[in-house]
Amino acid sequence: MNRALAVAALTAAFALPALPRASAQCDDDSIVCADASFSASASISFGRRRHQQVIVTQPAPPPPVVVVQHQPPAPRGRVVVVQPAPPAPPPQPVFVQPQPAYHETVVVVEHHRPTRYRLVQPWQNRKVGLTARMATMLSSDVQMGGIQAGLRFRPSRIFGLEIGVGAFGGSDYNDMRRFEVPVSFDMLFFLPRASRVQAYFLTGMHVGYSAVDGFHTGYGRDMTRQMAHLGAQVGFGLEWRLSPGFALSADLRAFIRERVGFGAPEFVNPVTGQTSDTSVGAVGSLGMHFYF
Repeated sequence: MNRALAVAALTAAFALPALPRASAQCDDDSIVCADASFSASASISFGRRRHQQVIVTQPAPPPPVVVVQHQPPAPRGRVVVVQPAPPAPPPQPVFVQPQPAYHETVVVVEHHRPTRYRLVQPWQNRKVGLTARMATMLSSDVQMGGIQAGLRFRPSRIFGLEIGVGAFGGSDYNDMRRFEVPVSFDMLFFLPRASRVQAYFLTGMHVGYSAVDGFHTGYGRDMTRQMAHLGAQVGFGLEWRLSPGFALSADLRAFIRERVGFGAPEFVNPVTGQTSDTSVGAVGSLGMHFYF
């Protein structure tokens, strides 16, 4: 039996070196990794049969197992989510006017008209006035003068109407004593329309009643007559508005008239015997006007 054990031990000694040495292949994610190595040796001594001794060598103990655990990476801080920037707005068109190569200097010249006097509200409201005039005939052959009263209506600042009645007395063209009552109707046009001093033009018509007596140089005898006349006049004048209710005026009027009715002619040329009922003349007057 001892012999059989010796043979078995010898066989095992030769068989163990033939075993490949195992070397564990460890993956990166393996938790347990170990290397194992086995060795065996046997020595057999042959001597006497009585003193046969077998030495069996046990393999070396395996190396200690090293356990490696992979820890998750430590947090590096809060998570920041970066969103992409919004798209840029579309480009806006910019219109650039070309600048001249030279510098332009613009000079603005303002023409200020002189301030004119304008009628205030009270002046504009006073459209009705009373008129009083003193007048005289402007002729070397007629020496007559008188007064005239009238009513003036001014619906606007440039237009007016006036009705007047007068009384004249003196010596007429025939060297006779004469008394005459004229009634006139005039249209007046004032310029400029917004000034204290206004020029005016007039045109109109008149009728007159006259009574004469004395020695008629044309007929060569004493006569007493009553006559009527119809005529027209034109003229111009100047009015000075001293206050809203009072004004002064001066004007010159030229007239032409015709005797109407039956009877002997008014004028007779003693040399030629020529007769006429038409007379012309000019009247100058100074007036006062009371507006209310």
